[in-house]
Amino acid sequence: MKSARKLLWLVVVVALAITTLPYFGILNGREFIGPFPQPLAVTLACNVVLTLCVFAIYWLYFKPFFAAIARKPIVEKK
Repeated sequence: MKSARKLLWLVVVVALAITTLPYFGILNGREFIGPFPQPLAVTLACNVVLTLCVFAIYWLYFKPFFAAIARKPIVEKK
């Protein structure tokens, strides 16, 4: 499970790094990938990957947290 989490965060970091590359002149050509210019196509592809990572982060982190809270609720002591 820990290796899956590490791989997920590695994918997130790499996708975010690739998203910034057109600002530095890398992957910033005049070619078209389908109907989109290259920088837009790269950014949109990375955004799709990041959206999928958000769903995976929800299932890996928040679902178990909510289940644990449901089993043992946090009670405020007065």
